[in-house]
Amino acid sequence: MLDTTCSSVQGRIKRSLWIIGAALLASCSASRAPVDLNLVFVEVTPMDYARILCRLEPMAERHTCMTSVIDHYREHRNQDRPLMEAVDGPFVAFIDDQLYRGSYVSNPFAAAFSVGNGRSVCRGRYNAFAGDPEPVFRLRCDDGREGRAQILLDQTGRNGIGRLWMASGSSGDIVFGHAAVGGAF
Repeated sequence: MLDTTCSSVQGRIKRSLWIIGAALLASCSASRAPVDLNLVFVEVTPMDYARILCRLEPMAERHTCMTSVIDHYREHRNQDRPLMEAVDGPFVAFIDDQLYRGSYVSNPFAAAFSVGNGRSVCRGRYNAFAGDPEPVFRLRCDDGREGRAQILLDQTGRNGIGRLWMASGSSGDIVFGHAAVGGAF
Protein backbone atom coordinates (compact mmCIF):
# COMPACT_ATOMS: atom_id res chain seq x y z
CA MET A 1 0.00 0.00 0.00
CA LEU A 2 2.82 2.39 0.91
CA ASP A 3 4.58 1.72 -2.44
CA THR A 4 1.38 2.54 -4.32
CA THR A 5 0.91 5.79 -2.38
CA CYS A 6 4.54 6.86 -2.92
CA SER A 7 4.41 6.18 -6.66
CA SER A 8 1.10 8.06 -6.88
CA VAL A 9 2.60 11.08 -5.09
CA GLN A 10 5.74 10.93 -7.24
CA GLY A 11 3.58 10.87 -10.36
CA ARG A 12 1.65 13.97 -9.22
CA ILE A 13 4.89 15.78 -8.37
CA LYS A 14 6.35 14.99 -11.79
CA ARG A 15 3.18 16.23 -13.52
CA SER A 16 3.20 19.40 -11.40
CA LEU A 17 6.86 20.08 -12.16
CA TRP A 18 6.24 19.52 -15.86
CA ILE A 19 3.31 21.98 -15.83
CA ILE A 20 5.34 24.59 -13.91
CA GLY A 21 8.29 24.15 -16.31
CA ALA A 22 6.04 24.50 -19.35
CA ALA A 23 4.45 27.65 -17.89
CA LEU A 24 7.88 29.19 -17.20
CA LEU A 25 9.10 28.36 -20.69
CA ALA A 26 5.96 29.85 -22.23
CA SER A 27 6.34 33.04 -20.23
CA CYS A 28 9.96 33.45 -21.36
CA SER A 29 9.09 33.12 -25.04
CA ALA A 30 5.73 34.88 -25.00
CA SER A 31 5.63 38.40 -26.27
CA ARG A 32 3.62 41.26 -24.89
CA ALA A 33 0.59 42.70 -26.61
CA PRO A 34 1.38 44.69 -29.77
CA VAL A 35 2.64 48.21 -29.14
CA ASP A 36 0.65 51.17 -30.48
CA LEU A 37 3.28 52.94 -32.57
CA ASN A 38 1.14 56.08 -32.79
CA LEU A 39 2.01 57.00 -29.20
CA VAL A 40 4.85 59.35 -28.28
CA PHE A 41 6.31 57.01 -25.68
CA VAL A 42 5.44 53.73 -24.00
CA GLU A 43 6.69 51.72 -21.05
CA VAL A 44 9.35 49.37 -22.34
CA THR A 45 10.83 46.95 -19.83
CA PRO A 46 14.40 45.66 -19.93
CA MET A 47 12.88 42.25 -20.72
CA ASP A 48 11.20 43.73 -23.82
CA TYR A 49 14.60 44.90 -25.09
CA ALA A 50 16.12 41.51 -24.25
CA ARG A 51 13.39 39.57 -26.10
CA ILE A 52 13.93 41.60 -29.25
CA LEU A 53 17.73 41.70 -29.18
CA CYS A 54 18.24 38.04 -28.26
CA ARG A 55 15.60 36.49 -30.49
CA LEU A 56 18.10 35.06 -32.97
CA GLU A 57 20.31 33.49 -30.29
CA PRO A 58 20.16 29.70 -29.97
CA MET A 59 17.95 28.66 -27.06
CA ALA A 60 20.94 27.37 -25.09
CA GLU A 61 22.55 30.84 -25.22
CA ARG A 62 19.44 33.02 -25.03
CA HIS A 63 19.38 33.27 -21.22
CA THR A 64 22.95 34.59 -21.13
CA CYS A 65 22.16 37.10 -23.86
CA MET A 66 18.99 38.29 -22.15
CA THR A 67 20.72 38.64 -18.79
CA SER A 68 23.46 40.71 -20.44
CA VAL A 69 20.91 43.05 -22.09
CA ILE A 70 18.94 43.50 -18.87
CA ASP A 71 22.09 44.16 -16.81
CA HIS A 72 23.38 46.66 -19.38
CA TYR A 73 20.07 48.55 -19.40
CA ARG A 74 19.81 48.72 -15.62
CA GLU A 75 23.41 49.88 -15.37
CA HIS A 76 23.09 52.63 -18.01
CA ARG A 77 19.49 53.88 -17.94
CA ASN A 78 19.93 56.56 -15.27
CA GLN A 79 23.43 57.70 -16.17
CA ASP A 80 23.87 61.35 -17.03
CA ARG A 81 25.02 61.44 -20.60
CA PRO A 82 26.52 64.24 -22.67
CA LEU A 83 23.91 66.31 -24.51
CA MET A 84 25.06 64.94 -27.88
CA GLU A 85 24.07 61.45 -26.80
CA ALA A 86 20.48 62.65 -26.45
CA VAL A 87 20.31 63.10 -30.23
CA ASP A 88 22.35 60.17 -31.49
CA GLY A 89 23.20 56.63 -30.55
CA PRO A 90 23.25 52.95 -31.47
CA PHE A 91 20.46 51.51 -33.59
CA VAL A 92 19.74 47.80 -34.19
CA ALA A 93 17.24 46.42 -36.69
CA PHE A 94 16.22 42.90 -37.61
CA ILE A 95 15.48 42.79 -41.34
CA ASP A 96 14.47 39.44 -42.85
CA ASP A 97 15.76 37.70 -39.69
CA GLN A 98 19.20 39.26 -40.12
CA LEU A 99 20.82 41.49 -37.50
CA TYR A 100 21.69 44.97 -38.76
CA ARG A 101 23.75 47.33 -36.57
CA GLY A 102 24.28 51.03 -36.93
CA SER A 103 23.40 54.42 -35.52
CA TYR A 104 20.80 57.17 -35.56
CA VAL A 105 20.67 60.95 -35.33
CA SER A 106 17.55 62.89 -34.46
CA ASN A 107 15.87 66.10 -33.45
CA PRO A 108 12.16 66.67 -32.77
CA PHE A 109 11.26 67.14 -36.43
CA ALA A 110 13.73 64.98 -38.35
CA ALA A 111 15.67 61.77 -37.84
CA ALA A 112 17.79 59.32 -39.78
CA PHE A 113 19.42 55.96 -39.21
CA SER A 114 21.84 53.75 -41.06
CA VAL A 115 22.33 50.04 -40.35
CA GLY A 116 24.28 47.27 -42.00
CA ASN A 117 24.94 43.55 -41.72
CA GLY A 118 28.22 43.32 -43.63
CA ARG A 119 26.51 42.61 -46.96
CA SER A 120 23.87 45.32 -47.19
CA VAL A 121 23.30 48.79 -45.77
CA CYS A 122 19.82 50.16 -45.11
CA ARG A 123 18.98 53.77 -44.38
CA GLY A 124 15.83 55.35 -43.04
CA ARG A 125 14.81 58.97 -42.66
CA TYR A 126 11.92 61.27 -42.04
CA ASN A 127 11.84 65.05 -42.13
CA ALA A 128 8.83 67.15 -41.15
CA PHE A 129 10.51 70.20 -42.73
CA ALA A 130 10.55 68.37 -46.08
CA GLY A 131 6.83 67.64 -45.85
CA ASP A 132 6.68 64.24 -44.15
CA PRO A 133 3.29 64.37 -42.36
CA GLU A 134 4.12 61.58 -39.88
CA PRO A 135 7.31 60.39 -38.17
CA VAL A 136 7.48 57.32 -40.40
CA PHE A 137 10.90 56.52 -41.79
CA ARG A 138 11.24 55.79 -45.48
CA LEU A 139 13.59 52.84 -45.63
CA ARG A 140 15.90 52.06 -48.55
CA CYS A 141 18.61 49.43 -48.75
CA ASP A 142 21.51 49.52 -51.18
CA ASP A 143 20.42 46.11 -52.52
CA GLY A 144 17.16 47.65 -53.79
CA ARG A 145 14.81 46.70 -50.96
CA GLU A 146 12.46 49.37 -49.66
CA GLY A 147 10.07 49.74 -46.77
CA ARG A 148 9.04 51.91 -43.87
CA ALA A 149 9.77 52.01 -40.15
CA GLN A 150 8.29 53.56 -37.01
CA ILE A 151 9.95 54.03 -33.65
CA LEU A 152 8.65 54.80 -30.19
CA LEU A 153 10.52 56.22 -27.20
CA ASP A 154 10.54 54.44 -23.87
CA GLN A 155 9.77 56.24 -20.63
CA THR A 156 13.34 57.63 -20.40
CA GLY A 157 12.99 59.47 -23.72
CA ARG A 158 16.44 58.34 -24.90
CA ASN A 159 15.87 54.70 -25.84
CA GLY A 160 13.12 52.85 -27.62
CA ILE A 161 11.71 50.18 -29.86
CA GLY A 162 10.06 50.08 -33.24
CA ARG A 163 8.91 48.04 -36.20
CA LEU A 164 9.79 48.01 -39.85
CA TRP A 165 7.85 46.70 -42.81
CA MET A 166 9.48 45.86 -46.12
CA ALA A 167 7.64 46.20 -49.43
CA SER A 168 8.17 42.45 -49.91
CA GLY A 169 5.82 41.80 -46.97
CA SER A 170 8.42 40.90 -44.35
CA SER A 171 8.69 42.84 -41.11
CA GLY A 172 11.19 43.27 -38.30
CA ASP A 173 11.95 44.86 -34.97
CA ILE A 174 14.05 47.86 -33.96
CA VAL A 175 15.86 48.73 -30.71
CA PHE A 176 17.77 51.98 -30.22
CA GLY A 177 19.50 54.04 -27.57
CA HIS A 178 22.64 53.86 -25.44
CA ALA A 179 21.02 52.00 -22.52
CA ALA A 180 18.88 49.67 -24.63
CA VAL A 181 21.58 48.60 -27.09
CA GLY A 182 24.75 47.43 -25.42
CA GLY A 183 27.04 44.54 -24.81
CA ALA A 184 27.35 42.34 -27.89
CA PHE A 185 25.03 44.57 -29.87
